[in-house]
Amino acid sequence: MIVKGANAHLSPADIDAAAADLRECTLIVLQLEINLETVYHAIEFAQRNAIAVLLNPAPALAGLSAEHLAQLDFLIPNESELALISGQVVDSPASAQTAARSLVTSGIRHVIVTLGEHGALYVGEEGEFHVPGVQVAARDTTGAGDAFIGCFIHHWNRDGHIRQAMEQAVAYSACSVMALGTQTSYPDADTFKRFQQQR
Repeated sequence: MIVKGANAHLSPADIDAAAADLRECTLIVLQLEINLETVYHAIEFAQRNAIAVLLNPAPALAGLSAEHLAQLDFLIPNESELALISGQVVDSPASAQTAARSLVTSGIRHVIVTLGEHGALYVGEEGEFHVPGVQVAARDTTGAGDAFIGCFIHHWNRDGHIRQAMEQAVAYSACSVMALGTQTSYPDADTFKRFQQQR
């Protein structure tokens, strides 16, 4: 169930009103719980101002604008979102790789597919590689994708290393599913450090 709340009221005009602050950003992160016209407007703004843009296409929507997708620096879908966007069957790591390649061919620079307990797959300008999952006793997987993306952004924005950021994000999302809830399950820095030391 999705309750958009204030997200439903975020408009292109809000993007314009925040233009001065947004121009100071190195990365704009978007998802699909806000109006699609606002998502597209933000992508166009990022393109005009040479700001990197990342889209997490959740909740999944069919028929996304190919023109706007081609302007993305990062697209981070899960397997079902990848299938919907690419129009291809995604039921294995191999088929996910094929579908991701088709999106990179269309213009997206970096496609990262989250694969749940199997980690994450990268296809893009830096080649193709798989980051294995971290095996844990999962209690609640709600919010694991958001945990992945938040951690990935933090590390990539710090040093620009995609593979290393993915490795951290895979571990962080694994740590998050060991607790109940969404935000409440996200470990703080000390808890995450202890988790990594125990692996």
